[in-house]
Amino acid sequence: MFIENNKIKMKIRILYLSHTITALMIFAFRIFYRQTNENVFNNFYKLFNYKIPEIKSAIYFFLIMSLIANGFLNKGKVINQIIILLLLIINCLIIALSIKTW
Repeated sequence: MFIENNKIKMKIRILYLSHTITALMIFAFRIFYRQTNENVFNNFYKLFNYKIPEIKSAIYFFLIMSLIANGFLNKGKVINQIIILLLLIINCLIIALSIKTW
């Protein structure tokens, strides 16, 4: 029982850590890779055929809110783990859209 609880806690910690790492990667792309905003804007338009003029502000707002959620969500509840998993998926999508123009 004790070993199973430790495995579950470790999986939860890895989930939260991977979310934090992806969010920090997006911040690093924003700071050191200048074409990121253009790439996200163009790729988002190509995927969804919808132009968002303030994509930079929207991404910063999302990142700050997701890091706050990561810090304050109770790590023991399943719904909070699902929320963090969804935020992790969105972070990975933003990273994929930031890297290059498709």
